[in-house]
Amino acid sequence: MTFERTITTQCGTNFKAIDTGAPDAPGYLTLVFLHGWGVPSTAGIANRIAELAFSQGVRFIGVNRRGYAGSTPYSPEETRVFTEGASDERGDLYRGEGRHYVYMLDTLIKDGSIGEGGVAFVAWSAGNSYLSSMIDAINFVPGEVRERVSEKTKAFIYYALHSLNRRRIAPADRYSAFLAWFASYFKHDLASRDDEKLGTRADPTRTPTDQEEHFYPVMTDLAGATPGDAGIMSPDFEPFVRSARDSAFFSEATWKAWGQPKISYVSAGASLWMMVWAAWAMEDEVKAHNALSRVTFKVIEEGNHYSLYDHPKETLQTFLACAK
Repeated sequence: MTFERTITTQCGTNFKAIDTGAPDAPGYLTLVFLHGWGVPSTAGIANRIAELAFSQGVRFIGVNRRGYAGSTPYSPEETRVFTEGASDERGDLYRGEGRHYVYMLDTLIKDGSIGEGGVAFVAWSAGNSYLSSMIDAINFVPGEVRERVSEKTKAFIYYALHSLNRRRIAPADRYSAFLAWFASYFKHDLASRDDEKLGTRADPTRTPTDQEEHFYPVMTDLAGATPGDAGIMSPDFEPFVRSARDSAFFSEATWKAWGQPKISYVSAGASLWMMVWAAWAMEDEVKAHNALSRVTFKVIEEGNHYSLYDHPKETLQTFLACAK
């Protein structure tokens, strides 16, 4: 039975979360999930995959990131930095976000929420920017914390990482355009790896996720994305997000500090073309950095951006394959 809980770190930061509890299976794996822009974990988007995970002997903890219901809000000073801070202030704020999640994991380890099978962190969509900051933050936390979290961490999973150019869309149209795209299915020739063979119009033969009654009204909290997600996903934070991503994927020192976990990039094969293109581009970049020995790429071929909701079985199987 999934229940809600609050995770309080040693820094006093609260994270509201859903938790399936410890399964009977010995040595169980725990999946910790960081949600995307405006779609908090406790609103229901992760319920199907959480219940399925528990039935397969896996514990699932879906976290509401800061700014969302039940989690610590941003202070007035942090809000100022997001909106009008100097570059160095923004960099410090972003790096601080990563430390919050390292301390959250440390709390879960110390309170017994992480079993003998260890933990795999899964970040979805905008949540991937926070995962990168978290991975990089291993270089900036005390040694005893680093030792505990590195011992338990088995895998990091980037899921549906995107590279959307929001500046090409009028601000008033952004949310409606994104929500429609994310919920739709598209046809692509994935085997070709040819940009010209990526579909740009929604597949009319497949029902969009948001056709389920009250999907977006129930699942979303767009207000929770301000100022955090809106700031971190803006051009002002792009240099810091890219630097942390490079540390997460390409720094051997960072990888070794985490105990050499598996790193995976999971994409949805029927999502909008920019998502598919971003996965191909990232794979090329990983090859160029000779990092394929520690980074793997997987595709949920029939899934769209909401595959954890529409296709929880296939999505969970992919996550578990990444953690093995």
